[in-house]
Amino acid sequence: MVRRLKFPILVIDPGLKNFGLAWASTKTAVEVLPPLRVSSWRLVIPLIRQLMVDLGIKSVVIGQPEKGRVVGIAQSLAKELGTERETVLYPETLSSQIAWQKLSKSGLKFKEKHRKEHSYAALEILTTFLAGQEVV
Repeated sequence: MVRRLKFPILVIDPGLKNFGLAWASTKTAVEVLPPLRVSSWRLVIPLIRQLMVDLGIKSVVIGQPEKGRVVGIAQSLAKELGTERETVLYPETLSSQIAWQKLSKSGLKFKEKHRKEHSYAALEILTTFLAGQEVV
């Protein structure tokens, strides 16, 4: 299904301990943002809302895994943010594994790769999403 979203777009890769973030101001101008460390997804909402204001975000894409505890987090996050911006739940079964493979080739130390994993997963979701969607 093609959705007509507007730039800038924020992508969130929710996790149990970290939320990865990436954003695009155009189809070719994409950027990885520092991950958000989470103790509760509800505590991250104000930080994400402020980030959306700061970046002028018009659309939000939230990665949704097929199974596990993060599915509920992704759905709750979409419900919470969907009242403010066009919000899409996007299937992202392998984004973290793909991100890890790419980071493994980077020469970074394990701890640094682990710290960046969710943000690069968000970047993977963003590039996959943009490749298959009509965005204006």
